[in-house]
Amino acid sequence: MAGGGRPGGGAAPPPVFPRVGFDLQRPVPFHVWNAGAAAAITFAAPLQFDAEAFAATDGQPHFGHGGRPQMMAAIAGIDPGLYEAALMDGAGRLRRIWHVTVPGMQSAIVVVLILSIGSMLGGGLVGSNFEQSLLLGNPVNADRSQIIQTYAFSVGLAQGRFAFATAVDLIQSIISVILVCSANFVSRRLSGIGLY
Repeated sequence: MAGGGRPGGGAAPPPVFPRVGFDLQRPVPFHVWNAGAAAAITFAAPLQFDAEAFAATDGQPHFGHGGRPQMMAAIAGIDPGLYEAALMDGAGRLRRIWHVTVPGMQSAIVVVLILSIGSMLGGGLVGSNFEQSLLLGNPVNADRSQIIQTYAFSVGLAQGRFAFATAVDLIQSIISVILVCSANFVSRRLSGIGLY
């Protein structure tokens, strides 16, 4: 066909919608071209992005299981007669919470606190932030978003240093066990409540 492969000849009209390309050498910016003019949009480039994103998305995965079932079970195990006795003694709602509910939940609070101390090395207080750090991290904010698990993951898989990655994870696990045992010891000394 004549005329550049178009029926009837003539040049192709400029695109109505911009083409979106992805540069594999620099994965952070997305380049948007519209009629020959290039404008770069960087989505995760500011260094402060990761801190706010991690803080905003940290509570959601743990909302249903970050100690909440244990607390509900502890509240359900409190004798209703204690609430009635406090009510007869003239205690208001806040006094009943402070003098009946909180002491009844004390053992559950201590157990959840001890177990959460063991997971502090995972990047968060209620569990591992491996998924967040891996998915929200990029080459621009890697110095602030990389945690021990993502470091071991990248060293083990990307560089093929499986023994080193295993050693890093083993040392982290040993430190976590030491933290749990220390928190249990301190809790036993202070309150008489612990895991074992």
